[in-house]
Amino acid sequence: MKKALIILTLVLLFENISFAQNIDVINAYNLQGKQYFEKHLYTDSINSYKSALNLDSINKYANAGIINSYLARATYYYNKKQNFNACVDDLKSALFYLKYSNDFSSKQLDNAIRTTEANLNDVVKQAKKDTSPIGLFNEAKRLKREGKLEAAATTYHYILNDSKYQLEAHYEIANIFYVLNNIDKAKVYYEKVLSFDKNHSQSLLKLGKIYETLGDKNIANNLYTKAMNGDINDKGVLNKLYFEYQSKISQNPKDYQSLINLGAICQKLNNFDEALKYYNQAAKYEPSSTNISRINIGSLYMNKNDYQNALKIYSEILSKSPNNHRAQFLRALCYEKLNKYQEAINDYKKCLVNNPDNTEAKENLDNLLMKNLNSNDLITFLKQKLNSNPNDANLNYQIGYELHKAKQPKEALYFYKRSIELGNNDANAYLNLSKALYECGNLKESLELAKRAQNKFPNDKNLKAHFDELYNVDLNQKIDGAAKLFEQQKYNEALNAYNSIQVKNEAVLLGIAGCKFYLNDLTSSIDYYKKALEINPQNADTAYYIGLAYFNLKDFNNSKNYLNKSITINPNNKYVKELLALLYYTLGQTNEEQGNKDLAINNYLNALKFDTNLKEVYYSLGVTYDTINQKENAIRYYNEYLSKSQNIKNELTDYAKQRITELTN
Repeated sequence: MKKALIILTLVLLFENISFAQNIDVINAYNLQGKQYFEKHLYTDSINSYKSALNLDSINKYANAGIINSYLARATYYYNKKQNFNACVDDLKSALFYLKYSNDFSSKQLDNAIRTTEANLNDVVKQAKKDTSPIGLFNEAKRLKREGKLEAAATTYHYILNDSKYQLEAHYEIANIFYVLNNIDKAKVYYEKVLSFDKNHSQSLLKLGKIYETLGDKNIANNLYTKAMNGDINDKGVLNKLYFEYQSKISQNPKDYQSLINLGAICQKLNNFDEALKYYNQAAKYEPSSTNISRINIGSLYMNKNDYQNALKIYSEILSKSPNNHRAQFLRALCYEKLNKYQEAINDYKKCLVNNPDNTEAKENLDNLLMKNLNSNDLITFLKQKLNSNPNDANLNYQIGYELHKAKQPKEALYFYKRSIELGNNDANAYLNLSKALYECGNLKESLELAKRAQNKFPNDKNLKAHFDELYNVDLNQKIDGAAKLFEQQKYNEALNAYNSIQVKNEAVLLGIAGCKFYLNDLTSSIDYYKKALEINPQNADTAYYIGLAYFNLKDFNNSKNYLNKSITINPNNKYVKELLALLYYTLGQTNEEQGNKDLAINNYLNALKFDTNLKEVYYSLGVTYDTINQKENAIRYYNEYLSKSQNIKNELTDYAKQRITELTN
């Protein structure tokens, strides 16, 4: 960027400024702006010069001052702050006053424009701005929202020749000039809007206000009258027009056009009864061929939602003037409101024969035809429309949507994708494309698209819900795949599958723990079971498996703690009870080997609390009581053992019988 040239190119303009001894308001603002500039208070300087320009938009001194101030601040943003975006905005604002806001001309000014444009192009590249038409359009809207009107106007100028944006761009530039009190320039741009759309009501209204300000009431009134046929709702203007036309009618009571206009004004002011009075008066003097007053009476009934009476009016007009396309269109609207769709379709068709340029009639007709077609016919109809406009993003999306709705997701994919390629930036386009991909079995692609879409539309609740659903489906499929390998006892493969899953939820942790358990990596297995138990502390099975792993490691204390936790959560778990019984039995045997008979008996009895069918416990109790000479208890448990061991004959049963006989005698 040519940093120094931004200031040096224009600073000479200050040399021409001279202030009178008696300072008026504009010169006071100019002087204040110059003083702020010299103190490097560029924002204050800009505001001072704006105040001067608001009073006199062609004041050369204020124009020179504000240009220098914007350029100086742009240089500051670039050199000191490295804020390329702010620099771009200020260069555009400077260019607005250099190139667009006035018709000054000089060699120095031309050089300044070239230098500023070159600098602007350089910084735009460094800021990585989107310079496509849509990018520039969105940038202009952002600048306007932020109150950077001059920068917005310059940006709109870049897309003035783009057919998609030229009308709105001219209109927005006109509005900016109007707000900045540059009436002459605003007038030029509003008139340009009307060259694209002669019925652009807001431009007609604004131009009317401009001409009224300039003192030309006749032109202003003509513009207001044209604007009334559109969507003008400015009550101040309507009230002025009301009294103007009242005056005209007092001079000529048979002036049917003024009566019609007065009726239209009353209608827009919601004074329906008064409007009807003036329309009926106009109808007495209006030539029968024009029917304007009658058409307006019909529109008045439509305003009141009285479609039956409006229908009668339009039918009367059409009985005398069958080719009146305006009456045909309005009667079609009435039929549509009354749900008489076939009659509405017929009138829309007739209207388009007599007035092929009525885009609203064409759109309404298409919508009605689509409402009354079955799915296949509707898709065929939409595809026929697409033949004449293949790059219509909305139409491509609509075809995709109808195919999708008709359970043809594969066919819908092409049209959804094409719609997005053509610039459809609606979250629903991405949502439905992702759904169609999933329905076609492309879960991975569907999930990736949903993720990108969620990043693009972070506040869209439907997209978030869809992404979460897909994510869970994908996660569950991966878990199911790992679980199948586990069921096939392919523990190493199952372990790799579980480890590849990024989200380590309870199911994944349990899967890893189970694999490690069967691969005899018991210590690591316990670690993963514990992690799963942290996620779900009420999972009795997880506590059981930790107890089982500790049991296999012969860590009976930890085993007992986790088995007791499991049985507390689920007192009816058969497997936990059996393992607890086995654990207490094992502890009892250890106690007995260590010579601690009392503790052994206590553990054996605890074992029976959990499993009364563990017959080995009865035998051990019989032997232990026998060794400490408690004959009755010994006989009792020997008998219990034999009772549990019916039809079994081995050394233990023989010994139990022998000891019972010996102890009894």
